[in-house]
This record gives sequence, C-alpha cells and structure tokens, in this order.
Amino acid sequence: AVLVTQVWIAPALYRRIGVPLAGTFSPLLYLLGFGGLTFRLGLPEGVAALSGATVQDQAIHGPAQRLLWVLFPENLRARVSALVEGTAKRAGGCLGNLLVLAAVGIGNVTWVGVVGVPITLVWLWTTLRIWKGYPSLVLALATQPRRTGVHGAGPAQELVDSNTLRSIGRALAGEDLEACRASIEVLRELRPDVAPGLLAAAIPRAPEPTRSVVLANLEALLEDAAVKAGEHAERIHALSRLLREEIFAEPRERASLVRCIGRLQDAAIRDEGSATLLRGAALDPAPVVRVAAEVALYRLGLREGSAMSLR
Repeated sequence: AVLVTQVWIAPALYRRIGVPLAGTFSPLLYLLGFGGLTFRLGLPEGVAALSGATVQDQAIHGPAQRLLWVLFPENLRARVSALVEGTAKRAGGCLGNLLVLAAVGIGNVTWVGVVGVPITLVWLWTTLRIWKGYPSLVLALATQPRRTGVHGAGPAQELVDSNTLRSIGRALAGEDLEACRASIEVLRELRPDVAPGLLAAAIPRAPEPTRSVVLANLEALLEDAAVKAGEHAERIHALSRLLREEIFAEPRERASLVRCIGRLQDAAIRDEGSATLLRGAALDPAPVVRVAAEVALYRLGLREGSAMSLR
C-alpha cells in the first residue's frame, strides 16, 4: 500500500494541491482515527487507524516533509532535519505515550480519542498557518544567496503551488521592487512554464519602476526557445493596449514591448489587431522601435526578407 501510494497517488496529489497543503492530510487522518476510537474502540478500528496512519506517514507526509527541507539554508538544513526527525519526533512519541497511559489510568480506553482530538486540531491549525505563510517563505528564500540550494531543487511544481503563484502575481504587480525581483527569481528558476503568462499579466497593473523590471525579464524569458508562443492571447491584447496607450515613453522599453508581443504570437495563429499594431510600430519615430517591429513582422511571416525596411 505504501509503494502504490508513493508511486501513483502522492505525485498526483503534490501536483494538484502542492506540497504545503498536502501536509494537512496527516492531521486530518489522525483526527478521523481519534474520532472513530472515541466512539468505538476495538481491534478492527485500531488496525484500520494504525494502517491508515502508517501508509499516510510513509507515502505522503514523509516525502513532503523532505521536499520542504530545501526551504532552509544549507548550513541549517541538516540541523533542522536532525531536530525534527530525531529530537522532536522522539519527544512527541514519549509525550503521546504518557498521555495515553494517563487517559487509560484516569478514565478508560475511550479517553484516548478524547485526548487525541484537541491535540490533532492544534496540529491541523498549525499546518494551515504554515500553508498560508508558505508563499512568503518561498519569496524570502529567493532573496538569499544561491548556496541555499533552492535552484535546481527538482520537484518545482510541487514546491510552488497555486497559492504561491497567486502571491507571486500580487508581488509582480506591487510597488515593492525587492519582492518583485524575488518573485521573478522564483519563477525563472522553479516555474519557467508559467512565468511568461504571469509576467505579461502583471505588466498592465504594475507601477513604475516595477513595470520596467517585469518587462525586461519577460523579454529575457521569451528569448528562451523552450517557451511556446501562441498560448497567451489575453496577454498579447493587454500588452498591445499598453503599446497603443504609449505607457512606456522610453524608446528602448517600447522596443522591448514590441519584441514581447511578437514572441508571444504564433505565425500560424496570428492576431490581426496585434499585427496591425506592429505595422504601426514599424513607423515609430525611434529607430530601435522600428527595427523591433520589422523583426517581429518578419518572424510572423508578414514581411519578406528582401522587403524589410529599417527606415
């Protein structure tokens, strides 16, 4: 059962809800077990509770906990792991045994569940607090030196869950420049698959100077050949609106915006509105903008190589 859960269930669970929220399964299962033991205590109930807790601990909770160690700096990771896996776990086991003996000695065996339920509720509340604060931990980690080890951590999609992505989106469109840079670093290193969409969505809402930083990093990301074009129609429209409204006064920033619009499009599925906008940008007074527009049009098959005019 542990092997089947580790191979088939746990990875899907981590991808679906992320590692931090998966940590709530352990207290929820214990809560169910203690609740059942409160009303009926027998061999079948005890075996079921122990089996479920063992499978969950070894197949879901344990791997998730080890994944989260990468959030600690390397110089602290071994000590924290030893403290949690060793001292804390053994102390918790001793305390739990003493509470069981006290419950049985003072009352009867059904008191085991009565004592266990409130403790498990505190555990669940703590886990939910950690889950809510997890995005801040990830962003704080991104501001630390590279020796922290988050780069190349591997299971990126599980480490950066949907709740963290929402917090990153707010930071990209916020006024805190350091938080914005940390968010970009997390996306570039751990979630490059969703980075272009999040950066493009943040540009229309971001204030200066955050907007310029996000735009520059979006262009750098789109230069990667692994980024798929043609999947960001809404983002293209938002960026096109910025170009029409002349939000960016600096020619180099307008040229960067033109290049982003061109790279987000697909030559096979062209947006005519954006194509018209690129043709208009090809007549921009600034040479750098004209060049960027001509190149974008050429990439989309709207300019012949011999007909490119860099007026």
